[in-house]
Amino acid sequence: MALPSGGDITGKIVHKDKKKKIRVKNAVGREKTVKVKRTTKIFDADGKRITFDDLREGDRVEVEYDDNNVATRIDKLN
Repeated sequence: MALPSGGDITGKIVHKDKKKKIRVKNAVGREKTVKVKRTTKIFDADGKRITFDDLREGDRVEVEYDDNNVATRIDKLN
């Protein structure tokens, strides 16, 4: 089932590529691929700014994205 354009998803990063895209899979198996840009705000579990390079496959994240599937904010969860 497709997710609506623009929104958020919480789950695990199941794929990360060098083109700055991540694919997140949630608890019910829904997946969403988003682009990560320089404007994307990325935070660790303590609320500190981190970079795309700090994200790893297997990390639990909450991702907010826009209508173009560009992540606007990524929060790394514990």
